Amino acid sequence: MNILRKITVIMKVNVVDFLIDVDKYIAKSIYFISGNEPSLIQSLKEQIIKSITAEEGVEVIKIKNLISYEDGDSLFFKKKLICIEEIKGLTEKVVLDIVEKEDIFIFESINSPNNKKIKSFIKNNEKCLLLECYELERANKVKIIKMFLEKKEIVLTENVFWYLVDNLDNKYGYLIRELEKISNLNNRTLNKIEVLQSIITNSYSGSEKIFFDILKTNSFLVNCYRKKINDDVDLNNFFYSFKNFSSMITDSINEKEFKKNIPTYLFKEKEIFLKIFSKINEKKRRGLIKLLYKTEKMMRINFNKNKELGLRFLLNYKKIITS
Repeated sequence: MNILRKITVIMKVNVVDFLIDVDKYIAKSIYFISGNEPSLIQSLKEQIIKSITAEEGVEVIKIKNLISYEDGDSLFFKKKLICIEEIKGLTEKVVLDIVEKEDIFIFESINSPNNKKIKSFIKNNEKCLLLECYELERANKVKIIKMFLEKKEIVLTENVFWYLVDNLDNKYGYLIRELEKISNLNNRTLNKIEVLQSIITNSYSGSEKIFFDILKTNSFLVNCYRKKINDDVDLNNFFYSFKNFSSMITDSINEKEFKKNIPTYLFKEKEIFLKIFSKINEKKRRGLIKLLYKTEKMMRINFNKNKELGLRFLLNYKKIITS
């Protein structure tokens, strides 16, 4: 069956159910991914792209916003999958227009009062799918762990299974990283809790919180980066958190609007976030947007040097903010 032509009226779905059976839900014109969990947002986007491009004749095009979208047939492909980094210009009228096109669209956006209305509209349109990404609740952790173990053909005793549920991180990227470590163990040691205790990292590195240290000295930032960025999971959380926090800054017209859009989960960081925003002007906005775009492009090309690129990005970001 052509997975692009399946018929379904599901407009919002549990993101973990989506990850477990992506192809079941691949029948939409618009996928709107939102939330505050970068590793889950990126995993969902990657899975959607992978599933849709499994069908021959699909071209993937990545653009910043709808202003850069060019309607029309692809020269060499039957269909275009348009990945859009921000939702600027996305209105109810635009949604109704683009769902009638042959192209497929993926939008990603952090939680904000500004996107509440469009999310509600998308959720109620049968040609769209809303996917909201937050830290995993216990029931979803159980589903993810079971899926992983079945895929790897790993059988655990009941007490070890529940030990993993209770001790693995609630962030999707870190959860999967720890499960991968466990899958590399010798089968004879998999059911020994004391062995798992020695390899499981009980909490995430806090790489996304580096953003709120941006006004500190370069030496502090370098030490913090080297301490917290240990692998690709840390690096992705670090970069995409900067990207999300930057969107809050660049999309806000004034401090009043920015203050209103700060998510409640950042209540501890609110004061420093306002201080960072107060240093921004139009020139710096353009500089941050350019730096984010350039760094993301380079990270895709120079995969083996991404950790170095991440550190350079951090110091350049600080230079723009404080200049």
